[in-house]
Amino acid sequence: MFVLQGFCDFADKTVVLAAAGCAPGRALALAYADRGARVIVLDREEARAHAIAAENPARIDSLRLDTLHPAACALFARIWEAEPIDVLIHLQPLRQPDRPGAATQAVPALTRALRAGIEAGDGRVLFLYRAADAAVPAEMRCFALALGHLAKAMQAELGSARLAVNGLKLDPGLTEDDTGPILRPAFFLTGGKGRNTAGTVLPVSAPSD
Repeated sequence: MFVLQGFCDFADKTVVLAAAGCAPGRALALAYADRGARVIVLDREEARAHAIAAENPARIDSLRLDTLHPAACALFARIWEAEPIDVLIHLQPLRQPDRPGAATQAVPALTRALRAGIEAGDGRVLFLYRAADAAVPAEMRCFALALGHLAKAMQAELGSARLAVNGLKLDPGLTEDDTGPILRPAFFLTGGKGRNTAGTVLPVSAPSD
């Protein structure tokens, strides 16, 4: 059994999951909710977002939002205004791997749009992406390399002590359903134990036999 001890510090926190309609998004939403967080799941497919929220309706809310669509994200940010966001997690590169360029651009774009709320909360931003193996086309490997530099670049651009950006690079051997290994580093980077970590990308390996 995958046990998470010492990571129960999300009571009364607000966690927003962008492009949550994938297996890692569901696992993260349920895990944060189980640890006391108020979770908002965003996805372009209403049915996927609603299905996640239905598993813990007391703590998870859902909203249909295409997080690759700049105008929709800007409208969402205007409605949200400066309501505190303790954790913003980007799953766009996992949710829509067929649109790597748009997914890569969406991470900083949505973060900028929600900056006031993030800085009003605990200010933790995390994005997840999959490392490219040699079998994928060259352009896909280039986008994976770009995402590897994104946390440091975003941290330098935002330049705020009240906001920290980090990433998780998933091993190519980690299948979409292998969500257990994601939870511990995600909790570390978005919780109190990772308070001084910013601009870094941590690798997440596939489970070994």
